[in-house]
Amino acid sequence: LVGSDVIRSIGISGGIANVDLGTGFTDIVGRDQIMALAQIVSTVTGLPGVGRVAFTLEGVPVGVPRGDGAVTTESVSRDDYALLAPVPLG
Repeated sequence: LVGSDVIRSIGISGGIANVDLGTGFTDIVGRDQIMALAQIVSTVTGLPGVGRVAFTLEGVPVGVPRGDGAVTTESVSRDDYALLAPVPLG
């Protein structure tokens, strides 16, 4: 998705990934948008040394919903989407 109209770019600095979203991301709404953010955060924080993710929309800081639906302009982590994580089988 990087380089698409959903995710324009990703940069990493000081343990925080900066994900620049494109206008295509705004076409994703409601719960689907929260699930997309959770997936992005889970994937990016899986990279070595990355613990948090900050989002911009076409270069401008933007608020994003956390797993509980509350919107934040702060960087987010996997913990912010823990409610959405699948329950392990076993």
